[in-house]
Amino acid sequence: MRYLAPKMIALWIVLISLLSGCAMQPNQQPVSANIDYFAQGQHTYQDWLKQTNQLVLLAQAKRDLTLALQQNPSHIKAQYYHYRAVASLALATEKVDEAELLSYFNQLNPSLLAETVSPAYVSYAVLFNQAKRNNQLAQKFTLLQQTILRAIKQNPYTSQNWLILSELFQAMDKPELALAAAEKAKQIAPDEVANIKNFAMALNNKSEVGQCVYQQTDLLDLSLQYFEQAQKMQPNLENINEFMAFQAFRLGDFNKAKHIAAQSFAQQPSYSNSLITFETSLLLGDYNLADQALIKMQSDFAPEKARQLYVLLALAKQDNKLVGHYLSQLIETSDPAKLDIYIALLIDYVQQNPADKSYSQAHIKPTQLLNEYFYQDVDDKTFLTHFNHACDKANAYYMMAFKALNQQKIMLAYQYFNQVIAQKAYRQSSYLWASVMLKTEQMQSYTQLLSKMRIQAKNGDAQAQFKLGLEYYLAELVTQDLPLALKWLNLAAKQNHQNALNLLAYFYLVGEGVEQNTEQAIKLYLQSAELGNAQAYYQLAELYLKGEQVEQNIELAIEYFERSANLGYADALVRLANIYTAEPEPDKAFELLQQSALAGSYQGQTQLALFYQQQEDDDNQLTALAWLTLAKKQLKANSETAAKITALLDQTVFTKAQINARVAKLELQIEQYQTKLSQETP
Repeated sequence: MRYLAPKMIALWIVLISLLSGCAMQPNQQPVSANIDYFAQGQHTYQDWLKQTNQLVLLAQAKRDLTLALQQNPSHIKAQYYHYRAVASLALATEKVDEAELLSYFNQLNPSLLAETVSPAYVSYAVLFNQAKRNNQLAQKFTLLQQTILRAIKQNPYTSQNWLILSELFQAMDKPELALAAAEKAKQIAPDEVANIKNFAMALNNKSEVGQCVYQQTDLLDLSLQYFEQAQKMQPNLENINEFMAFQAFRLGDFNKAKHIAAQSFAQQPSYSNSLITFETSLLLGDYNLADQALIKMQSDFAPEKARQLYVLLALAKQDNKLVGHYLSQLIETSDPAKLDIYIALLIDYVQQNPADKSYSQAHIKPTQLLNEYFYQDVDDKTFLTHFNHACDKANAYYMMAFKALNQQKIMLAYQYFNQVIAQKAYRQSSYLWASVMLKTEQMQSYTQLLSKMRIQAKNGDAQAQFKLGLEYYLAELVTQDLPLALKWLNLAAKQNHQNALNLLAYFYLVGEGVEQNTEQAIKLYLQSAELGNAQAYYQLAELYLKGEQVEQNIELAIEYFERSANLGYADALVRLANIYTAEPEPDKAFELLQQSALAGSYQGQTQLALFYQQQEDDDNQLTALAWLTLAKKQLKANSETAAKITALLDQTVFTKAQINARVAKLELQIEQYQTKLSQETP
């Protein structure tokens, strides 16, 4: 057995006696009237604060402050320091007698409560430290919550308990309760930095509860405001710059996010600020700074992540040689399953691998929906119906874009990449990758086309204004934006652009993008018609023929159809033919259908084919098939109507040579008719 030195034994005896004396009641201690116990106890307590490992000082302070209260129980400062010493000793020794602490707490002057921890808080702190030390925090959440609620009940005047409760609720994944507790802490002590920062974090956590954080812009914006407030009050607050940059990025303010993250990165690099610095610099075209961030990330934080991001940077620079270099490195050293899906898709596209040997297969195969879409040819519209919010839609559109690329549908890929951008899921990988893919050579031709169109439109070119308005409506290259479409169409219409007038009239007629207004629609159609627009006359004729939105007027409808037909609008001839068939005036109807078919109208050609088909002789039957063949040329090859016409042609007794010979004759008649028409039409 090892024996203790005499001096050591004496020290332990003193310490034990002091600690055991802590439990003695005030009337058990001898009091000397000639000693200022408060001054002595306060001084010793201050000494302990400077060397908190010296528990003997804390025990001495408690003893003296206890005696001070015996001298003067109403001494407010003695009450304050005595309670702090008792609570500190309980924390230090992890031996809490909450009932004893409560008795002291209840004797405190009410003015001290706002800055004093409650007895249950001391129990909470000991319980928390023990649970953390034993890796049992998750198992102790309920007990910790009950304890801090008891602390709030004992002392509702301090914000600290509410702050702790908020952090507990956040750890327990209860964001609504966490936010409520954080707000209460902020109300009690609105100038406490910890409360402001915690409230900002609680707002952020609530925003992340929804299906897509980028749709919670109000919460994100408010969260950023409180992070900024905390940062102004305490500039060196831990991680505050990363939080601010993160929220600014989520809100789409790339410049602000980059400025904050880059400053933080320059002062003290971390994984978070190097990543945000890279992402914002990439999107803003500051490739030098993006490269610096990746160098640091690769050397100190996440080398594998950095290696994959280098591909993204090389793509943004449009350096195909460098892209190939980085991809080759990844192919040689990485398991396909460990590559992110964006890299895998790019490798497949560059190498043009067959589907059954693709790098992306490791990511796509385990997901039934993706697997069916890529390998079983599920159509885009069906695939998109499975995604309900911006975050998922952004990823879905990215997959659709790459499938279109693989099928060499470059314009469709361009459209889908732009749809990714339109979802505004700024920090998602799909947003970063789509932004970079739109800078590639294949996509730039469409970007340049739009850029040229915008410049011409801004310079007052009516045709460019119409085309830009139409583009924002049809959304073939850009995301649909009806207000923007209306802006450009109205500018073109003011310059009497006929097609712009017609499209605006249609919008007013059906109430698309504007309030439905039949009178305004008719006014615009008439303005276009008076400029000699055949389609405007046709639409007016349809309105008066149907009599649904205006009073029916057959005579006026026929007049407008005739004016449209005289201006070369072939479909007007078909409508006139239908009217004369109903009268009936078959000869007049046939003449009009024939003119319409020769003018190139699909409807005229199909209806004329049906007219010939009703005749029994072979010559008319052959002519009917020839007109159907010509009509089919105007259809999409994979359309349902085209398939039906093909089936009909395959079942006929006539040979292909016979049909083609009749088609050739009709094509000659069409050419002659249209030449004559162009010479007659002013």
